[in-house]
Amino acid sequence: MLVSPAFSTSWLRLFVPERMEFVFLSIFLMCYAYVLQHKQAIFALICGIISANIALYYKETAFAMIGAFAFVMLVCGYRNFSVQIRIFNLVLLLSSIVWLVVYYYVVLLNKQGDGFYGETPYNALLMVGKGFFYRLDE
Repeated sequence: MLVSPAFSTSWLRLFVPERMEFVFLSIFLMCYAYVLQHKQAIFALICGIISANIALYYKETAFAMIGAFAFVMLVCGYRNFSVQIRIFNLVLLLSSIVWLVVYYYVVLLNKQGDGFYGETPYNALLMVGKGFFYRLDE
């Protein structure tokens, strides 16, 4: 998938600031898989935490992905995973919570505009319907 034409052309565009987010998320997932396979992988654990934290601050979607991933892995795999993996998931979840607090204080409290992104005077159901039926004619 990384060498597909669509990914390669999007990587080579002049202005795609989120492309490095994908790299750091990939590094995080590779480190996570390595830590699952090798029980004493402190370097991979630290590298995974650092790359996940770097990816968090590229775009808001990384916060949701890493936070949800860590929460589900922490809750669903609590009895199956070692203490090292539990700590890894807990640190990832705490990193996502710290990101949310920083985002609230830096962005939302300092917002000076009239509305928030995506805010519209139209009914929410109308906007959801527009989203579903927007591209049906193609």
